[in-house]
Amino acid sequence: MAKSILFLAALCLATVANGQCANPVQRPEIRSMSPEDRGRFFRALNQIRSNGDLERLSRLHVNNADNIHGHPVFLAFHRIFVNDFAAALNKVDPGVPVPYWDWSLDASNPISSELFSNDYLGGNGMGDQGCVQSGPFANWQMSVDSPHCLSRKFNQGDSIAPFWPPEALLSMQKTCTQYGALSSGIENGCHGAVHLGISGDMSTMFAPNDPFFFLHHGMVDKLWYDWQLMEPNTRFQQYDNVNYKDAQVSGDDNVPGYPGMRVKDALDPRNGLCY
Repeated sequence: MAKSILFLAALCLATVANGQCANPVQRPEIRSMSPEDRGRFFRALNQIRSNGDLERLSRLHVNNADNIHGHPVFLAFHRIFVNDFAAALNKVDPGVPVPYWDWSLDASNPISSELFSNDYLGGNGMGDQGCVQSGPFANWQMSVDSPHCLSRKFNQGDSIAPFWPPEALLSMQKTCTQYGALSSGIENGCHGAVHLGISGDMSTMFAPNDPFFFLHHGMVDKLWYDWQLMEPNTRFQQYDNVNYKDAQVSGDDNVPGYPGMRVKDALDPRNGLCY
């Protein structure tokens, strides 16, 4: 746990002055990256699998799953979690770009996305276990939650059911005026559709085994950030339990899995998290 905090602190040291980020890191959509930067990102991913940091992240997600999902902290936790992933990558390759995947651009026919090609993240798994045998993560062996191959089992066999298109996402962002409404709408709608579409490891609580998880949650985080930008004077402070069964919540609440970090530390990524 303490290791996670150290990674986050190290990522921010160079850019924070008086509690503010002097130069927040920009996260690109993966298809906007040059082949060289994309290759650099994939190499760093392979390194954090080898050095145990990807396993650490998957285990952290599994161990805190019940306190994350179905609760208002869902968006805040994953914002910190993806930043922890970015810090792990930067530990092995300082300055490596950490992208997101705008899956809404592929919504009508996800299987046609170039992200499932060998030049990106590879495609569907093979055999009874759905072992990934293409792309930069071919033949990965994972240890969480038990020893197995990295698995994908698309939910329509050789295809994937549609995701939420851009107009549906925008409608949700415009309709939701409170944090909790947006968080529950994302978690139980567009977020789940991508996990279940790719399936295999992605449909489990050890989904961080699959690099698709981090690109997907980078997009989830972008949906929250874009919503915040719609009302920047208020929404970078908003955190509530609307549409959840939780008792009253506060920005001073601790974030599961990250001792010493509070929800309010994640509300504006441009400051403490520096991106």
